[in-house]
Parts: sequence; structure tokens; C-alpha cells
Amino acid sequence: MERTLPENANLEHLKAQAKDLLSDLRKDTPNYPLHGAQLQLAREYGFASWPKLVAHVEALEATKLDRAGQIDLVERSIHDGKPADALRALVARDPLIRRASVAAAMATLDLDYDLDPVQVNVPTGGFNATPLVYVCFSAFAREQPEVYAAMVRRQLDMGADPNASFNMDEYPDNPFSCLYGASGWARNAAATQMLLEAGADPDDGESLYHSTETLDNSCLKLLLEAKPKKDHHYALLRKLDFEDMDGLNLMLSHGCDPNRFNALAHAIRRGRSAAIIRRLVEAGADVDKPNDEGLSVQQMVYERGLDLPELLEGFVPDRADQLLRACWAGDAAEAAKHRMDTSTLPRLRRRAFTDAMWEGRAETVDAFVAGGFTWEDRDDSKGTPLHVACFQGSLPCVQALLEHNPPLNDHLDMYDAIPLQWACHASQFHDGHTDRDYPGIVRTMAAAGSPPPYRLMGSDAVQRALQEFWPELPAGTS
Repeated sequence: MERTLPENANLEHLKAQAKDLLSDLRKDTPNYPLHGAQLQLAREYGFASWPKLVAHVEALEATKLDRAGQIDLVERSIHDGKPADALRALVARDPLIRRASVAAAMATLDLDYDLDPVQVNVPTGGFNATPLVYVCFSAFAREQPEVYAAMVRRQLDMGADPNASFNMDEYPDNPFSCLYGASGWARNAAATQMLLEAGADPDDGESLYHSTETLDNSCLKLLLEAKPKKDHHYALLRKLDFEDMDGLNLMLSHGCDPNRFNALAHAIRRGRSAAIIRRLVEAGADVDKPNDEGLSVQQMVYERGLDLPELLEGFVPDRADQLLRACWAGDAAEAAKHRMDTSTLPRLRRRAFTDAMWEGRAETVDAFVAGGFTWEDRDDSKGTPLHVACFQGSLPCVQALLEHNPPLNDHLDMYDAIPLQWACHASQFHDGHTDRDYPGIVRTMAAAGSPPPYRLMGSDAVQRALQEFWPELPAGTS
């Protein structure tokens, strides 16, 4: 069946059509999914997917907004406050919207916009921020890196404040600086260098930390060379969340202290390789310093089965060590034999289950469950193993956990967020790590019955995946 999309098409009407179609389909197939009906309807209208149909209609609806509404949509598109596809479609359909205001021109990286120098440090637009802020957090930053850098250069040459910042509605007490926009959001080394040379403060609490989240260490190198003080050593822990020897060597060469926050224990907990562990030891990490739950380096190395015999000389494991060794080895039968010992483990030691999810160790799930670990064995942030697997983008871990019916609506973590929301948030920052499948996790969690996040959020691909199941989700405007 072919359908013709009317010029006055709207999402509410399409949703109703999809539900009507679903009712018809369920007469023959009682459990037919909603997203299947949405896909069929989209194809009948000539679109490859429901999200593509939704984006098309959103763009049409955006053009019907009054001018103030259109301008606000564009101005508040910076960082993750967009429906990205609708924004791009609106700009493509109405290029003049880019010139509707100073903030709109900056947010859409309009290189030809003639900004009056008098306006360069005057707060404006939906976030009441200076023009440079809208440039630095533009939704187009990563796809137009050269234009982005050119606009930052122009603003700074005009006297823009390199330390300008803005506050998202969700984080009113946490200003986001232009330097964070360039280094941690856009990942643009040229713009990062310009801002630092202009006097941007590397101790903004965000830039260095988020610059460690990519395997491209260009921005990280520039920030380290600027000699930050506040989060210099703490950022090393974030880098150790990833297997990145080059990044580690870079940070160590700039004076990051592996003993300041016990980086050795953190690296083992995050599943780093024997090579990374050896490098930290070579850099002076204290092998006799226990972690915050009182475990020795020898215990952690033994439990995880790391090939580091030089660190295990003279070590004699106890029953708890043997239990955890079986869990980490994915040996469910052996773990079950030691199940009685699980109840005697202190709370901090029971977070081994979430540690395994941080490491992406899907093969351990059955063994941890057989060994008596539960969903109440939470991470430091009070997230369940499923929260952590979602955050890490590990689809195999999520799939393995779902086999044991974990709570999908748990929000007792410190962020009051369900597991799916952890995946959406993390998807914005973990680009470049090919082993992470956030859109796949969204689809898998939705199919398993997860409730939706409270709004559209995450990377473009994740937002499109969310719309396949929850087309009515409001767009982010924070």
C-alpha cells in the first residue's frame, strides 16, 4: 500500500495512524510490536524508517512555528539540546533562519555572518550567552571542523572573552566553558589551542576530564601543556577507563601522579591490560597500596586472572578470592560451589559484579549470578550492573544481563536515572570507541520493556533509535 503525505501532516495524526495499523496487524499477530507498525507506515509513505518520517514531519512543523519559535529552536540547539535531524532539516529548508539572530548564526556556524564587534561580549539568545559560546557548543561542530575553528579565531580576534560560559537548565550550578566546548565537546585541537593562547583557563573542571574520553589525544596534549592544576591527576583515572597506552604515556609524561588517587587499583578495576598495569608500576605506582575496599593489588590481579606473575609471588588466596576468581573466569559451576561465601563479602567487595560490566565482560554474567551476586550489588554511583553495562555501551553485557530479568526501571542511582538513560548520556562522549553500540542498546532495552528516558537525549544515532519506539518523546531544550 502506498500513501501520500499531506502538506499539513503532523506527528499526532501519524501516531494515531500507526496505532490503527497496529490494531489491524495484531488481529493476525497478537504480539506485533508498535515499532514494526511504525516502520510499515513509514515505508508506505516512502520513507526508509519511522525516524526519517518523524524528522521530515518535525521539519515541516518547525517551518510552521512562528518566527520566534523557529529562532528559539535554533538558538537552543547547542550541546545536546536539539532534535538534531529536525534542526538540520529546518536550516536546509530555510537557510535564512541562520541569520535571524546573532545566536542562531553562531549556533549554525554561519561563517559569513557579519558580527558587529560591539556585540562580541554581549549575552544574547536562548541561553543568554555570548556569541562565542554558541559557536563553541554548536551542534554542527564535529561535522564542520574547519569552519568551526575559523569562527572561533574570528571571535577571539574581535576580543571575545575566552573564558565565557553558559549554564544548561539541567546543571544550573555547573557552568560549561568555551574551552570545554572546543576540547571536550567539539574535539577540535585548533580551536582548543586558540582559546588557550587567548587565556582560557584549563582549570574549568570539565575540559581536561572530557578530553580523555577519545582515543584522539590532540586536545588532551594541549590542555596538559597548559599545566592545569585542579583536576590534573583525577583526569588520569578517566583515561584509565579506556585501553589507551599512548594517552596514558602522555599523561604520565606531564606529571600525572599514579598514586594521587590510586590509579593502579582503578586501572585494575576498569579491566586494563597487563601492559597498562606494568606501565603504571614502572611509573611508580605503589603495589603495596590497597584499594578503597581494602583489597591488595595481589588479590585484584589474582581474581581477574591477569597475566602478571611478578605481582603474585607468595600470594595465597582465601575462599573469597577463589569465589571471585571463578566469577571473573566466567565459571558458573565453580562460582555456584562458593555461593555460600558471597553473603559474607563486604559491600564494597560485592561491587565486583559492576566492575565486570565496566570491563565489558559479558562472559562473567552467568557466573556472578550463580555465585549469588544480585542487582543490589551496586556501583560507586549506586547504579546496578545494567546501568553500568548501558553506560559502557556494551551490547553483549546488556544482552547477557537481560537473560536474568534485571530491573529496567531502577532509578535509585545518584542521578535518579534508569539504565537506558545512562546509555543515552554516555553516547554523546564515547565516539571513536568502535566496541560500543549505544543505538543497539536502546533498541534492545526498548524491546525488553524498558521505560523511555524523560526526553530525547544522546548522540544523533541514539536519538533516532529512541524515536523508533517513543516518537512522542519531547526534544531536549536544555
